[in-house]
Amino acid sequence: MSFDAVAQQPKLLYLLQGVAAFAAVVSLILLALHRGPVRRRAAALILLAPALLLLTVGLLLPALRTLLLSFTDGGGDAWAGLDNYVWMVTDPRALVALRNTLAWVVLVPLTATGSVCSTRRPSCGRGCERSRSSSS
Repeated sequence: MSFDAVAQQPKLLYLLQGVAAFAAVVSLILLALHRGPVRRRAAALILLAPALLLLTVGLLLPALRTLLLSFTDGGGDAWAGLDNYVWMVTDPRALVALRNTLAWVVLVPLTATGSVCSTRRPSCGRGCERSRSSSS
C-alpha cells in the first residue's frame, strides 16, 4: 500500500486550510485582547471559545454519530437495536478484542504514569526549604 500524493491532494489542502483558519482565529483573538480593555473572565472565555468549539465539532459530534450508528446494521441503513451489543458480549472473538482493548486502556496509562513518577525528582526539595528560611 503506497501513499499517492496526487490523490490525497484535496485532503491535504483541506487540512492546511483548517490549520490556517485556526491560526487566523487565534491571531484575531490575541489581537483583540491586546488592544482592548477586557476583564480576566471575559478574556478567558474568549480564549477558550475556539478550543471548546473544536472539541465539540471534533469529538462530541462524532461520538454521538457513532453511538447512533451502533444501533444500526453494518451499512447504517436498517435499525438493529441492541443486536450489535448482544453480539459483542456473546461472540468469543469480540470478547477477546474487548479484553485486549481494556488491557491497553488501563495498563498503558498506568505504566506511563508510573514510569514518569518513578524517574522524576521531587519538585520541592532542599531548594524550597532554603527559600523558606531565607524569606522569614
